[in-house]
This record gives sequence, C-alpha cells and structure tokens, in this order.
Amino acid sequence: MTQYIHDYFTAHAQRAISGMKESQQAQSFYRRLLTRLERGEDLSAEVPEIARVGSAGAVEVVKQAIKENEAKFDAVWNLPKSVQNLGRQHVSMAREPYEILPRVTHTFTFTGAAGKVTVHTNTAGENVAVEFATPKNKMAAAAAVSELEKALSFALLASK
Repeated sequence: MTQYIHDYFTAHAQRAISGMKESQQAQSFYRRLLTRLERGEDLSAEVPEIARVGSAGAVEVVKQAIKENEAKFDAVWNLPKSVQNLGRQHVSMAREPYEILPRVTHTFTFTGAAGKVTVHTNTAGENVAVEFATPKNKMAAAAAVSELEKALSFALLASK
C-alpha cells in the first residue's frame, strides 16, 4: 500500500492522541478548581482572574471550560472537512478500566471508480496501527488506493 496514506492517518491519530491528552489535563485542572470553588476557598491569589469575576462567575466559567474540553476530547478525531467530503468516517471509543486514554477505532471509507478502500486506525494508549482493506483483485486494489491518494492529496492542497 502507499506510504503517503499510511503516514497521513498515523499523523492524524498522533495529533488526536495529543489533543485528547491536553483535553484530559485541562478537564482535570478545571474539575479540581471547581471542587475548591464549591468548597468556598478563596483562589483569587492563585488565579488572579477569579478576583475580577468573583467566585460565582468563576464557577460558571469553570463549568463552561469543562464542557468545552469534553467536546474537544471527542472532536479531535474528526478529519478536516475537505477529507470528510471524500468518504465516510466513523469513530468509536472503548474505555478500559485501568487505561488513561480510551482505545479508539477510526474508520475512513473511500469509494472510487476502482473500488472501495477502508482505512482502519486503531489505538491503544499512544500506540497507533493503520490498516487498509481493499478489493480482492490486486489491480483494482492498486487503482483504488492510487485514486484515494490522489483525492486525499488534492483535498489537502485545496484546503490550504
């Protein structure tokens, strides 16, 4: 298979994993901050912005920040719109009880004139595996992958 497609989906998964980790760290910070604010602690010395908005305003801001980071946690796996228009994507997350990051299965299906190519990206922690499913006929598979590579290249160039 083509290295270009493999590298693109591997890089996308690594960026998504980094985004998930950042989101989890932010959620953890804001949850600890929310707990302390709800207990009535004065945090204006530690977080100067709280002095400006007050404790009640800070609680609302912190709750909003938690919601935003929860949404970001799931959204990091979305492909750019230009790539999404080429095919279908599906993301599923499975949480294991003793793992920090969920295991993610990201599937992108491209249907071209030569056949259907499905790119499966699986993660476990920070480990990424990218696999391709192509038509059984070798010539059709090569043509379908080449077609996906061209479409992906043009979509990414057009979006810049």
